[in-house]
Amino acid sequence: MSQKVSRKAESQVEKLSKFNFLTKDYIRNIVFPCIEKNLGNKKCHLMTFNQLARQYECELYRIKSTKNREEQDKIIAIYQEHEPYISLSLRNNLIISSEIIKVASEYGVGKIFNIHSSKLPERAGVWCSLWDMAEGKSLYGTLHIVEEGIDTGSIIGAYSVDLNKNYSYLKNLCLIYKKGAQIFLEYIDELAQGYSFPFSWEGKQDLSKRTYYRTPTYQEVNQMEDLGIELFSYSEIFEILAYYFL
Repeated sequence: MSQKVSRKAESQVEKLSKFNFLTKDYIRNIVFPCIEKNLGNKKCHLMTFNQLARQYECELYRIKSTKNREEQDKIIAIYQEHEPYISLSLRNNLIISSEIIKVASEYGVGKIFNIHSSKLPERAGVWCSLWDMAEGKSLYGTLHIVEEGIDTGSIIGAYSVDLNKNYSYLKNLCLIYKKGAQIFLEYIDELAQGYSFPFSWEGKQDLSKRTYYRTPTYQEVNQMEDLGIELFSYSEIFEILAYYFL
């Protein structure tokens, strides 16, 4: 069985907990329902997950955990019913178990891809791009294959993102994931043109170069702010939300 990456440390640091609320629960439970009810009668530029599911006539599943057998069996049943050709893990805090990896291998390209918000194998773990900013490192993302272990899978490719010191951590993070998603779509295009997996890729990670990053403490978050690093700004959040409306 897989284990969920612990969020206990994050919940104990108020600013990290608020960051997670604003980027997850607030969007899912408050913003998206308002968009779906079309409050203000405005035309939306982007769609919620429910709206995308309706437009493309597919089912939307929310997986809360992979720790218990019932939830894990649910994921396996989804794979067996829909036989997805390719899978992408994005901003996912659930570790994908060996059982799920195995059943995914039976369909399509047989791989689950993940976008990691830093450079692998050197910088694995959580909040990596925040640590990158705090240590004055360049920002990177890595598209890799999901294998057993956290951030250990074979690398498709790493890419750099220009750090904007005028942006918060959140906005820089959005740029990392945006570029990673664009690279993933390029691989989809190659598949559509008849190329076979694995295209060109870097292959197995050299885990001897690996450093695993953890959740920063309350004191470390304050030290980062002293360096001028904001986790988020409300003005940027409003700017991001504005993309949902024309």
